[in-house]
Amino acid sequence: MKSSPWPTAPARNRQDYEERREQLLASAAALFVEKGFRDASLAEVAERMQISKAALYHYIGSKADLLFEIAKRTLDDISTALDNAAATEGAGRDKLRIFLPAYVKIMSTTFGRCAVRTDRRILTAARQQELGAIVRKQDATMRKILREGAKDGSLQNADPKLAAAMIFGAVSWIPRWYVENDRLDHDQLADKFVQMIERGFAARS
Repeated sequence: MKSSPWPTAPARNRQDYEERREQLLASAAALFVEKGFRDASLAEVAERMQISKAALYHYIGSKADLLFEIAKRTLDDISTALDNAAATEGAGRDKLRIFLPAYVKIMSTTFGRCAVRTDRRILTAARQQELGAIVRKQDATMRKILREGAKDGSLQNADPKLAAAMIFGAVSWIPRWYVENDRLDHDQLADKFVQMIERGFAARS
């Protein structure tokens, strides 16, 4: 298991520490989305947190640490939603219906937008590899769902590699154009995307 870049806090302060860390990640994600990773500074993150820059280093070592945690949190949330869908009893199409709304909602959040809009090549090679391993596992799980759907007749018998790439590509593009408080909220956006993807991959009767 990879070690976290966050410092270890005393057990008695763990809850407060974790709450502050969540606030820090949220503030940093919003700032990176607004200004871009390269133009945002830790001083601005500290200002949003209403703490000194020196105090910020109690929670984080560098700006890249923040980006890694945001990207990994987003990927972990996607993995959880995908694994839960894959473990559900039912046809492949049913599993896709369970996963897609959760996936769209994750990618339309500030964390999702930050994770997609920021170039991960900023991170160290080791961290890029860690995130890449998570993505490859997600791809394998999605292909399995698509193969199951083709076998049970609920989904088209499409190339699972191409179909998985199309689904992940379509949804991961959302953060590049979706703006919160747009005419579609997260639930409405998820419904629209699920309908479009289902029409494309559902088996023809």
